[in-house]
Amino acid sequence: MRLVFLLFLSLVMVGAIVGCSGTAKVSTPPATGETTPPSSVAEAWWSPDMDCSVCHSKNVESMGNSTLTISQHAQAGQKCVDCHGLETLQEAHKGGSKVPGVINVRMPKEMCFECHGSYEEIATRTADSTVLEKKEGGYVNPHVRPNENHEDNVECYECHKMHMDYNNKANCLSCHHTGELTCYTCH
Repeated sequence: MRLVFLLFLSLVMVGAIVGCSGTAKVSTPPATGETTPPSSVAEAWWSPDMDCSVCHSKNVESMGNSTLTISQHAQAGQKCVDCHGLETLQEAHKGGSKVPGVINVRMPKEMCFECHGSYEEIATRTADSTVLEKKEGGYVNPHVRPNENHEDNVECYECHKMHMDYNNKANCLSCHHTGELTCYTCH
């Protein structure tokens, strides 16, 4: 029994020495929480055709949750690379970093605009939105800047948390905490 254990241990050690020699190729991504190999090797194991769920299972699982915004993109046949972008993903998979179980990446509005159009186009399509109801009746289009007191060019992720459940009114309600959406009635 002891001989079997010593034989096993020596095989593991030989494998570790060969694996650390710099000539071994890594064919699979590291497990969640593990450090990735040096960038030259990391680039060899990652490709945009890989199954992202191997490392990022929670993000990929969220694509099948019909209550989340990301599911609409998945139903339209979009893949991770379609929203996150090839260059962004290539950069993210370089170097020695920890593999997160959940990715919390905030994509810039320009990425969203590639498919959804400009703010003006989105505002036109959401003119009949019923997301923000005014206390006195009627609705406010969440994609229209009502006046100069509101932030201009808001990032899409401020309201749209693609892979998680969220209150899409939270950004507005951070100022309009009483639920009053008409300006100059509070202060």
